[in-house]
Amino acid sequence: MQYRKYFVLKDGYIRALFAAGAIIAALRILGACAACANPSTTLKLNTGETLIGEVVARDDDFVEIQNSYANIKVPTCIIVDETTDAPEEVAVVPIDRSGDQSSDSNDANSEEWRPFFGAEKSVIGRNNPIYRGFKEFTDEYRQFLEQILPEGLEMKITAGISNEISTLRKNSYYFSGYATKEWKTMSFSASGFYNYEWQKTFDGVESVVTDKYGANASYKWNFLDSPENNYNSGWYFTTMSSYRHDSIKGIELQVDSSIGLGYDFKIPSIGLEWSVSAGPGGRYLDAADYDRHYIPMLFLSENLTWDITDLLRLEHQGYFGMDLETAKSGTAYVMVGLAFAPKEVVSIALRLTNDFDTINSSLAIKNEQKLILSIEIPLDGKKSDASSGN
Repeated sequence: MQYRKYFVLKDGYIRALFAAGAIIAALRILGACAACANPSTTLKLNTGETLIGEVVARDDDFVEIQNSYANIKVPTCIIVDETTDAPEEVAVVPIDRSGDQSSDSNDANSEEWRPFFGAEKSVIGRNNPIYRGFKEFTDEYRQFLEQILPEGLEMKITAGISNEISTLRKNSYYFSGYATKEWKTMSFSASGFYNYEWQKTFDGVESVVTDKYGANASYKWNFLDSPENNYNSGWYFTTMSSYRHDSIKGIELQVDSSIGLGYDFKIPSIGLEWSVSAGPGGRYLDAADYDRHYIPMLFLSENLTWDITDLLRLEHQGYFGMDLETAKSGTAYVMVGLAFAPKEVVSIALRLTNDFDTINSSLAIKNEQKLILSIEIPLDGKKSDASSGN
């Protein structure tokens, strides 16, 4: 009797298991049918991946897609294509982009569009048609410049207005140009400027309208660079020459020339570069009421750029010279500025300069402070291999 009761219980237990299994199988079939009834969506991402599943929710920032594994929220900014009625199975398919140089360049360019505080916030506005249209224009513009300009050539055209305070109030239109060409171990740069100025005394009386202009040229040789150190030794030899004409200070002709030894300090992780050089030189000066013409000097120059973000760059320049003959006079030029969107088609810069020079007549203006607001247009060719090494 006990054995019979045992077999009855066991038989009931087995039947219950079969019933439960049938119910589960039926639920799965119903779920599959329900999934078949809803059209699936294929999302192609700019990361090179494809997501297939059912869209269950969407807004301006995210698209939520459901597959057999989980619900996935996809930022709309990384979706490059969306189609429906794709295959039902969900898969993440990596796309081979080893031969697709355009996708690599697009990824590199997209990094330049990060806003102020990192890539995690770059979803804002990426799907805006105005943004995408402007992005396509800038990409085509850069490709055009790279095709017509020599490799390693960088140029910049600047136009702006400045306000200057010394013993007079002076406003001026400011125009300048800059070009540099890089090779493996050396580079050459040249620049020029022209200021059209009008003056007022502090009492508001108009004074003369005049101008000042000048040009600079420098050569840089990284003499320790080699393939063994990836062209990144840091040490360099430099020569510099500059020409000035300044009607305000009564300078008809001023020519500075120097040679120097310098070093490049670079911290790529934060986008900081600082170059410092020092060496002997001299100045030829033809100025009103000043008898000295040849002045032996010792020069120190430095240049710093810090890409705080892709849209904001801090700039600094310093140029210092000491009169070796008297040791009581000298020159000092300091500039600090901010450039907004310096890598884009057009950028805006605000710079403050201070120019102090006592190698001149006792009646001449010694110190000038100038605030310059300018619009800049960079014209860059394709980056050379030396750009990453030096």
